[in-house]
Amino acid sequence: MAILLIGMVLLLGGGYGLYSIRQAEKAYESTVGIVKRVDYKRVRRHRKVLTKCEILLRYDTHRYGELSVLKEPILSLWGKGDEIRILYHPERPREVRFPVCEKWLWSILLVGGGVCVGGGLALRSKNV
Repeated sequence: MAILLIGMVLLLGGGYGLYSIRQAEKAYESTVGIVKRVDYKRVRRHRKVLTKCEILLRYDTHRYGELSVLKEPILSLWGKGDEIRILYHPERPREVRFPVCEKWLWSILLVGGGVCVGGGLALRSKNV
């Protein structure tokens, strides 16, 4: 029963995330950003050491010209000089989203949720 509930939560989270990025694609403007710098920092937390990634991203906007923003990406797959498709808000151009990464993340949640729901239903039918 718990795996079924976890699967439903994952499905809802993935569905909401994909809906959110779909709405952002309608409202935000699309452009290509270039990674100018990638910094990896070791941050010490209580009883553990984390590695944080920050990228300096430079992109062109129609209204404000060339802008730069320092972001912590969801996935740190890029190196210096890479081109990334980004979405930025027309009124707040430093509000940047990475649609490809977000679609991957939400799709993985959807698939994981589907597997959990399928497994939960299969286990439930075996027990009944």
